[in-house]
Amino acid sequence: FQLTEQITQEILSRPGLYLSSKEDAEVFLTGKVLKVRQIVLSEDPKQTVTSRSTNVTAKIEIRDAKTGEVLKTKKLTQRGEFVSTDSTVLTSLDLEAARREAFIFLARDIVRELEKEF
Repeated sequence: FQLTEQITQEILSRPGLYLSSKEDAEVFLTGKVLKVRQIVLSEDPKQTVTSRSTNVTAKIEIRDAKTGEVLKTKKLTQRGEFVSTDSTVLTSLDLEAARREAFIFLARDIVRELEKEF
C-alpha cells in the first residue's frame, strides 16, 4: 500500500498526468512488489548495526485502457538507506525509513516509465 500511495503522490505532482476513473482512463498501470531485501551496510566494533539498506523490486505493466494491449512491462529496483546518527541499535522505525525511501525512489522511476509512453 505504501508504494501505491507514493505512486499516486508522484502522478499528482507531475504536470500532464492525472488519475481518472476506469471508464475515462487512457492507460492502466498495474504492478507487483516482487522482492524486499534488507541488507546490513555497517556495524560498530561491537557488531551493532549502524546502517541498513532496503532494496525493493517491482514489476509494472502499462496497458492501453481501450484495447487492453500491453504497452510496456518493466522490472525496476530501487534502494533506500538508513544510517544511525548515534551508536544505538537501529529500530523498526529506522528500517521503515529505509523502506519508505526506497518506495519514493521506485515511485519516481515507475512514473517516469509511464511518462515515456506519452
